[in-house]
Formats: sequence, C-alpha cells, structure tokens
Amino acid sequence: PFLAPPLRALGVPPQRTLVIGTLVAMVAVSLLKIGVLSAVQRAQFRFAFGLQSSLSQRLFRTYMMQPWPFLLRRNSAELIHNVSAATNLLTFNTTLPVITATGEALVGLSICAVLLASEPLGTLAIGATLGSGAWLFHRVTRGRVAEWGRMRQEHEALRLRHLQQGIGGIKDIAVLGRQDHFLEAVRRHSDASFGALERQLVLQQMPRLWIEFLAVSGMVGFAAAMVLAGRPVATVGPTLGLFAA
Repeated sequence: PFLAPPLRALGVPPQRTLVIGTLVAMVAVSLLKIGVLSAVQRAQFRFAFGLQSSLSQRLFRTYMMQPWPFLLRRNSAELIHNVSAATNLLTFNTTLPVITATGEALVGLSICAVLLASEPLGTLAIGATLGSGAWLFHRVTRGRVAEWGRMRQEHEALRLRHLQQGIGGIKDIAVLGRQDHFLEAVRRHSDASFGALERQLVLQQMPRLWIEFLAVSGMVGFAAAMVLAGRPVATVGPTLGLFAA
C-alpha cells in the first residue's frame, strides 16, 4: 500500500516495467556501493602509506642528525632496516589492520543494535561466546606473536648486515676464500626470519576460523535453547536467519 502514491504518480506502469525498473535500480545501487567502497579504500591506503612515508623520513632525518659516537655503535644494516622494512611492517601489521578493525567495529555495533532490538537474550549469549573466545585466543597467542616479531626483527637485521658486508667486500672475501662464512650466515638468518614470518602469517588466518567455529556453535546452542524453551519451530528459522546474515 505505501507504494500506491508513487505508482499512481508514474501512471500505474505494468508489472513487467516495475520488475525491469527494480532490476536496473539494483544494478545502480551495486555500482554506487562499489564506488563508495573504492573511495573509502583509497582514502585508507592514502592515509596508511602517507604515515609510513612520514615516519620513514623522520627516522632517516633523526639518524642523519645523530652524533658520531651513536653512528659508531650502530650497524648501517640495522638503520636501513628500521627506515625501510620496519616502517613497511608497521603499515601492513598495525596501521591498515587498525583502520579495518575500526570500520568493521562500527558495522558490528550497528548489527548488534538490530539484533538486540529483535532478540536481546540470544544476542547477549552469542556475544558472550564470541567475546570470551576472542579473549582466550588473544591471551594464548599474544606472547608467541611478540616473540616471533622480535625474532624476525633480529634475524632480518643480521641478514641485511651480512648481505651488505658480503656484497660490499666481495673482492676481499673472494681473495681470502671466506664465501662459505657469509653464505652460511645469510642462510641461517634468512631461514629464521622467514620462518618467524611464516608462523605469523599462519596465525593471522586462525582468528577468522576460530570466530567462525564459535559463531556456528553459539547459533546451534541458541537454536537448541529456543526449541527446549518451547518456541514454535516456525519462528526458530527466521531468527537464526537474522543472526546468520
């Protein structure tokens, strides 16, 4: 009934015309969504990489202005790693995830508001399951992530140091026959650095799978509770559909 006034204003078009118009409107909305999301992602990347560029320049300026004794105590490979690789890791491991998490948190709050309005008890139960599971996962993996990050930073700096020294003094090394020493050092630190990175990347995929398992378990428990509480089976399906969506 609420569509009657605009339909009369359009001259009451036939059903076929309305269906085609609805389909065209869906395509237009999809294009609008793609445009908005593309603009948002571009703004996010512009901010993240602008921050990385600024931080890298500030670090480089700081190192260039240090007194001579500071430079004697530091290896150039370590400083190069901090200016380039460390700031790159900061962008991909901290800045971009924080931006993404902030946006998803705002969407999550909106979804929680809808769920609380429709099914407050189920929302609180499933929310408690997801929240406790996420806290447990963070508690178990926090120390390992920090240790792997420390290992990767340490071995990556040593790998760059041996690479720089090996390439820089390659003539003297060839004359002295010390190639095996540098090859072994680079191999050892490369294996350790990339091994730590491998474990970090594998662990980054686990929260999604863990939360998915908790969500399915929570929904199954909620459905069983509704059935045991005497809720009509016909109302269980739509409620679960809302939570699944």
